[in-house]
Amino acid sequence: FKATSRLLNAQGNSCSTLAMKKSLLQSIGRRLILLIVDGPGSVGQRLVSRPPGIPDRSHHAFIAGSVAGYLVWGKESAINTQVLLYLVSRVTVASIKLAASQSKVLPRDGTNPRDNYYAVAASVTWGLVMILFEEYPDVLQSSLARSMYEIYRYSFSTSTNEHTTER
Repeated sequence: FKATSRLLNAQGNSCSTLAMKKSLLQSIGRRLILLIVDGPGSVGQRLVSRPPGIPDRSHHAFIAGSVAGYLVWGKESAINTQVLLYLVSRVTVASIKLAASQSKVLPRDGTNPRDNYYAVAASVTWGLVMILFEEYPDVLQSSLARSMYEIYRYSFSTSTNEHTTER
């Protein structure tokens, strides 16, 4: 840090001072990138040597996936929407499975939370669908919103006020 302060406080013309500041910022930027990529305590050193295509750390895969997701799949289209919906559903179920496998708390009835992750996923998903349908129906995907309307609004609003089960 002493060298940094000397560099910033150096006397001279504004061009050389500007060049030194630019060089310092580039150096700090490189160190920050190495810190993010390689982690603390390993700046410039690779802890694990792996073949190309296999990340050294899981956050490397996250960064690569995020960048690729933005650049390749970031533009909304019918196909990209279907891919996104597929991935969101798979990641959600996997996250619930992971949370259940990591759980140390057992329900009062003695069941293992790992055994009923699907019931939890279904209940949370339908709970969210119902809240969105009741409070913010315009944010739901159009076919889901129409289906929910048919099930929960149209079938109960017949002229005879009877619930119709026929389609």
